[in-house]
Amino acid sequence: SPPPLLPLQPSSSSNSLPPPPSSSSNILEHHASLQTSLLSSLTSMSSQLKTNSQAFSDSLEKDKEVMLAAQDKLDANLTTMKKEGGRLGGYGKKGKGMVWITVGLVGAVAAMWVGMFLLIKVT
Repeated sequence: SPPPLLPLQPSSSSNSLPPPPSSSSNILEHHASLQTSLLSSLTSMSSQLKTNSQAFSDSLEKDKEVMLAAQDKLDANLTTMKKEGGRLGGYGKKGKGMVWITVGLVGAVAAMWVGMFLLIKVT
């Protein structure tokens, strides 16, 4: 199972910075501290992004394997369905022929019956 994706959020330390000081040396120290804090936060977020990207890539690779396996099975099913469709078409044609043979035989028997009936009545 791939590692869970981590949210890309800055650390809470960058949200709780003190207001900037007023003297120039304090301002430089404050800016250096702020830059260090931002650099640390960016480094952490880039690390999280890299981890998430690798996990997403692994997940996509597994999905690709599943999709290829499903495609192979669908192709095999399509081939089988086409073959069976051809066989069923042949049975349909045979069935229609048998219906017409049956109708013809019933008609012939009915005609012979009428003929025999008339023959018996006339003689």
